[in-house]
Amino acid sequence: MFRTLRSWVEWIEESIMAYMLAAMTAVAFFAVIVRRFFGGEVWGLKPSIWGLELTLYIFLFFILFGMSYVLRKGVHIGIDVLVNLLPQPMRKAFNILATLLTVVYALLLSRAGYQAFDKFWSIKVLRSKGSDELAIPFFFTYGFLSLSFFVLALTASFAIWEIWTGRKESLTAGHEAEEEVDQAVASSAAPTIASGTSNPAERGA
Repeated sequence: MFRTLRSWVEWIEESIMAYMLAAMTAVAFFAVIVRRFFGGEVWGLKPSIWGLELTLYIFLFFILFGMSYVLRKGVHIGIDVLVNLLPQPMRKAFNILATLLTVVYALLLSRAGYQAFDKFWSIKVLRSKGSDELAIPFFFTYGFLSLSFFVLALTASFAIWEIWTGRKESLTAGHEAEEEVDQAVASSAAPTIASGTSNPAERGA
């Protein structure tokens, strides 16, 4: 049940991030085409003015939304040269400490984002403040930032339990990324080797 729910959540996250990337690409492409061939305006739209801002905001939300997903998948790059020199119990303790610091850091940023959100939401004059071109409300941006870092803190908290129980070695990819690269290289080289040695008779001919 838990694995099914987790797979559904990951599928939703991956779909949202894919749509964000597609939206960024589409906006940037549309802005370039309009600026290059239509003098910067078509159908009353001026993407050369608001296109950059929209792309930046989508990219911002993409990063905030995806950081907990990447952390949960364990693909953050980690420098573990010194940690790997330690004995296993001490290495485990250091990994738990690093993950705990990640939780604290995420909670501090989540709190700061909430304070900014509360300021722009509670004061009526500031509630209407937004970005320059699209007038995206600042309270929405800070609220999304606060929520994203809170989810990051929850993800790191679950990672502490996984490291403690031995299900995961560390919060980052470490040497697991190297192993995945080696596996990918080996799998891509296998068909070439097989095709080159599959028919000795043809090679002799």
